[in-house]
Formats: sequence, structure tokens, C-alpha cells
Amino acid sequence: MIPSWYTIDKYGEITAGRFHYEQAVELKKFCNIAIFYPFDQDIEEEFAKKYEGGVLTWRSKSWKGKRLKSNINLCKSFHKVVKTFKPDICFVQVASEAGRSASVLCKLYSIPMVLAEHSSPEALGLVKGGKIKDYLLLKFVYSQCACVTCVSRNLTNVLHHYYPKLEIFTVYNGIQPATIIDEVVDSYRMNGAINAVIVGGFYNMEIKGYQYLLPAIKKVIQKGYKIVLHICGDGECKRYYENMAKKLDIAQQCIFHGQCSRKKVYTIVEQSDFFVSASIFESAGMAIQEAMLLGKPVLVTNSGGADSLVTKETGIVVEKGSVQSPVDGLEKMIDIYEKFDVTKIKEYAKKNFEIGHVTEQYIKIFNNILKK
Repeated sequence: MIPSWYTIDKYGEITAGRFHYEQAVELKKFCNIAIFYPFDQDIEEEFAKKYEGGVLTWRSKSWKGKRLKSNINLCKSFHKVVKTFKPDICFVQVASEAGRSASVLCKLYSIPMVLAEHSSPEALGLVKGGKIKDYLLLKFVYSQCACVTCVSRNLTNVLHHYYPKLEIFTVYNGIQPATIIDEVVDSYRMNGAINAVIVGGFYNMEIKGYQYLLPAIKKVIQKGYKIVLHICGDGECKRYYENMAKKLDIAQQCIFHGQCSRKKVYTIVEQSDFFVSASIFESAGMAIQEAMLLGKPVLVTNSGGADSLVTKETGIVVEKGSVQSPVDGLEKMIDIYEKFDVTKIKEYAKKNFEIGHVTEQYIKIFNNILKK
């Protein structure tokens, strides 16, 4: 597997790219798998090899602002991986990043390449002001693939629109089952109020839509609803939105939990009444999938990938990019969230998103390619 992001923190825990690691662990049950991360700017050595969480992992040193040097080292590192591991397939994550290098290297070494596309159409540069060079680069990368998968139906449809000759399959991101929650857990729920939860990093000022959701919470409270919003996630913009909550005088109703472990996120979602996503655009939405796997109804914006995950039986979809839309959605959800069938939501999510089911799809794809 060649991911576009796969970083670890100072404690040795995998942070960005966690779901790549989880998918690798699940695939390990069926095949011999290793991870090659070509863009590591933190390691001291030029090429590192060790087991991380039981998965054989190679890391190639990348230097910021030194593209030529980084690419030369990437080629040398990839050669070492091929020579020792002898991969039958390269499972690449995202065309516009790892896919650019992998498409050339896989062609050079005659290794079939399966590409899983996670980026939104906006991030890929395919919509609203996208550059022709980005379109052509993606076209080249996709043309080198033995198979292309997308993490949502919306993303599949968009790629089909721009690349009609390309064969694409929808394979959702794999989600860990809810069994990681302990029987005895901490209580995060605020009694006497509706508990809503949103999960999303503060790496950008606009994408996750907090600038609309927080004022919407204010308006809903002013209408007499008792609601508390649990916010899981961290990032450089978190302080800005904490200050916004204070200025809106809703700091008591907005609980910023910061960076949370998977277990803590699942626990908070499990104890909440429903899940919210206010994103401006998304390729899919793993937190939305996790919420449904826990049986929670979801309120999402029509951000592309996110709303294509949701059915009438599992949630409500509202317009993105305004304050009034989430206000209307929150009011409606508060009135009807108890009417959703929890069992049906769980069954839908397990059938489509549970990591074991997703892994079976990829193993089938790999086997079909190797039989050709």
C-alpha cells in the first residue's frame, strides 16, 4: 500500500492515515501486505524500515522545498522495496499525490496498480476553476491503473463525468466495528439536553462548515431548544472557533473535546442523540459512516460525498453554505430523531461500510487482476 499521508506523532501513534493502517491490518488477514510511505519529512534517515503496529512499513525521506532530491530518494527507496518485498500489486491512495509517483514507478517495474480515490472533486481541481494541467495529470494517472475505486457514489459519478472511458468501482472506506467501546465508559452526555455531535479536524477555516453550524446552534437555542454540541477534533483553527462560540455566548453549549482516541470518539457518538456534518465539500465522510454504524441518525449538508452516503432511513440532508439550512435541519432532527430505526441504520452501515466487508471487495479486485 502506498498512501499519500501516513504520519506518526511523538508518542509513536499513527495519526493522519489511521484508516490506511486499519485497512492494512484487515488486509493482512488475507494477504502479505506492507506499507510504503514516500513523503516522510520527519525521519532522520533517507530510508527507514520497521514494523509499525504489526505492519511492515517503509518510509522514504522527503525534503520540503527539495523536490528533485526527494524524488531521487523516492525512486531509490521504491527499488529497495520491490527488490526485497516483490509486490504483486501496488494499492495506491489518491491520484493527485501518491498516484503521480506510483503511476510511473509501477509502469517501470510492471506492477499492476489499484488506486483508491479519496479526494473530493474540488480538491482534485476538477470543478469550478480547475486547471487543465490537473485534469490531464489525473487522466494519465488513472490510465495507468488496473482498477480505480472511489469512496462514495458521488465521487464515482463525478469521475465518470470527466473520464467517461474509465472503469470505476465504488468501494467505501472501511470502518472499524463498534465493539471497541468498553462496557464501562466515561459519561460525556449532558443530561437535560439534546446531545448532538460533530467530528472533524480544524485544519481549514471553511471546509467543515463550523462558521455556519455554530451560529445555527445559537439560533436554535434562542428558539428555546436545549441542545449541546459535542465537537471532536483538533487543528490550528480550533482556537478561532472556540472564540467564536464565546462571542456567540454558546460556549456552555459547545463542548470542544479536542483530539480524541477512536474509542473516545465512538463513546461520545454512542452517547449522543444524533450526528451532524456541516461540510462545504467532502469526498465521503468516515465520521458519518461511523455514526451510522453506531445506529445514529445523521444530519448532513449536500457536500457531495457526504450526502451520497445517506438514505431517507438514515438521516436528513440540507443545503450547504448557509446558517438557516442547518437551523432548519436541526429543528427537524430534534423533532424526529427518536423515530429513526436504530437497527436499520446499523444494518445499512454494516452492509456498506464495515471494514471486513470492504476488505472482501478489495481482495476480490486483487484476485481478478492477478488472474488476467
